[in-house]
Amino acid sequence: VAQPKALDDDTVKMLQALGYMEETEAPDALRGMDPKDGVPIYRKVSEAFRLARDANCPAAVEVLTPLLRRLPNLVQARNRIAKCQLKMGNPRAAKRQYLKSLAHDPNQEGVLLQLGRMQLAEGDAEGARQRFLQALEVIPSSVDAMVLLGHLDFTAGRPDDAKARYQKAIEADPAQPIPYLFLGELHFRRGELAEARRAYEQARKVAPGDFTASLQLGICTLALGEPNESERYLLEASRIDPAQWKPFYYLACVKVGRGDLDSASGHLRKAVALGFSDARRLQSERCFSPLQSQPDFQELMRALAQP
Repeated sequence: VAQPKALDDDTVKMLQALGYMEETEAPDALRGMDPKDGVPIYRKVSEAFRLARDANCPAAVEVLTPLLRRLPNLVQARNRIAKCQLKMGNPRAAKRQYLKSLAHDPNQEGVLLQLGRMQLAEGDAEGARQRFLQALEVIPSSVDAMVLLGHLDFTAGRPDDAKARYQKAIEADPAQPIPYLFLGELHFRRGELAEARRAYEQARKVAPGDFTASLQLGICTLALGEPNESERYLLEASRIDPAQWKPFYYLACVKVGRGDLDSASGHLRKAVALGFSDARRLQSERCFSPLQSQPDFQELMRALAQP
């Protein structure tokens, strides 16, 4: 049975996971300030961070904006506003805040990475590369910077350079799953399935609850012709994140390979219920050819074709 290809948006999801920085709640700008002034500001910053964590970004921005008028070098507050602007769907406003933050402190690895990721989303690969290189200068052991640079190398057609970046990232921090996941994706796309599997297994070993590691292992073992292993990993992925449609999509392929068309149709319906909506992909997927004459499949196609 022909196997589905790995999903590009898995890579996008991993990149997005790299894009957010962790900020402290003890702003450097408050050090040395008179306690009667510094303590109320610290409380305001802490309140805003709590609001942001509680998904109340508009309120957090409202609290922090007046503080920046008084303390424009309060980069933690500025970074939190930028992060909130991203969550609120205002990337331009977020970028302005990150650039101002960088002007006050150019040695912020997280801000450099975030700006690079935003430039990458805008199609400015070279600008993104420069940001990631700057982040690597700030912290030479930055796993995120190495992985992102490796991703750029791979998409530019330099897989050997990408592989070297990923391996350096693994050497820098063997406990991080992200480099293994990207290394696995590199091998998978080159058809080096055994190597891809080893990389994904290592990601799962260091992060047993990582959804992407289990999902990619399921996809890889399916391509290797090991349906039992594939089913095990895909079911594991579905338990880690029950809201994701991808495990059920690939489980449907496993069931087709076993001739269990009813179960396959059920898994596809579950995938659609969870957000899968690509009728063209479903129609053209060779894995599902045996299903195309089934009434359930035809009904599913009609439902997906509706605007």
